[in-house]
This record gives sequence, C-alpha cells and structure tokens, in this order.
Amino acid sequence: MISITTLNNPNELLDVLRAKGYEPTREQLEEILRLLRKDEKAQAELHRLNRSESRKKTKSKAERAHRTHQLCNIGGAVVSFYPELAELMPEELYNLFDKIFHYDFTIGQIINLAIAHRKNRNGGGASG
Repeated sequence: MISITTLNNPNELLDVLRAKGYEPTREQLEEILRLLRKDEKAQAELHRLNRSESRKKTKSKAERAHRTHQLCNIGGAVVSFYPELAELMPEELYNLFDKIFHYDFTIGQIINLAIAHRKNRNGGGASG
C-alpha cells in the first residue's frame, strides 16, 4: 500500500509512485489524482458536518458569553479579597479550593445559606 501525503502536483505524485516501483500511465495518474481530490473533498465535508453537529450540542454564543462573564465576576471577587491568588497556577488554585471546601464545612454552609437567601429574595428562582 502506498501512502500519499501530498497533492501539490502530478509530478510529485509520479515521483512517489515511481519510487515505490509503479509506473502509471498519464491517464492512471490523472485518475489517482482525481480520486485523491475527491476523497479530500469528502473528508473536508465530513469535518464541516461534524463541526456543525458539535455546535448544535454546545450552548449558544450568548449563553457561553454569559457564563464567561459570570466566571470572570467570581474570579474577580475572589481576587479582590485575596490578590495573591492571581499569582497561583491553576492546579495550585484548584488544590487550594479543594482543601478549603472539603476541610472547612462552615464555608460550604455559608455558601448554601447565601444561595438559599438569594432564592427566597428572588421568589424561588435561580437567577436574578
């Protein structure tokens, strides 16, 4: 089996085939190029369809932007109280929060109380 990695021009393809011991006619060479280009177009179309399907599964642009905004606000609030946290690497930050939330149950209780208070204030809704 021959692996063709280039479609730059017929001469390159011919050189690859000759190096492998094949001597195609001009018609065979053109047919091979046509098939390779057809396969390349099919792969591009498949890739386009996969991207389209993937986009349907993900949130809309507005939803992603809203979530990004929320995460930036949370990060900004945390850093405003503890500016040193901005210097930590992501792994260090996750480890720190893991320790805080798993070893200090008071913090988790305070967060749950704040969420319950917000829901009560907003009539039971999660947003507001």
